[in-house]
Amino acid sequence: MDTETKNYVDARTEATRAQNDVQFAKVMAKLDQIPTRGDQVKWIVTWTLSVIAILVAVLMFGGALFRIGAEATALIFERSNETQQTGEDNAEDIAAIKDTLDDNTSTLEEIAEIVRRESGNPNEPPTAP
Repeated sequence: MDTETKNYVDARTEATRAQNDVQFAKVMAKLDQIPTRGDQVKWIVTWTLSVIAILVAVLMFGGALFRIGAEATALIFERSNETQQTGEDNAEDIAAIKDTLDDNTSTLEEIAEIVRRESGNPNEPPTAP
């Protein structure tokens, strides 16, 4: 083999070797990025604990809201009953006032009738003395 061919083959071999070294370095870098079994277990445990903590927080928050809602419902129910009772009491008071007014009106009509009869003019309304 002559020198020129030998140099050409050597140069091509070196270039190929350099390309292979670059490709090998890339593969090794990717392999180094793959987590070990211990790293995977740590990752899984960390995420599991995080999810559990979030669920507990949500349940506690939801429980607090439920308790507040239950207390509000009880308070609303109590106020509703009080309002209903007040309305019934007011209706009874109004009915008593109406009865008293009816009695007073009847009494006033009877008095007016007596005054008319005594004045001698039953069709004329009574006048104040």
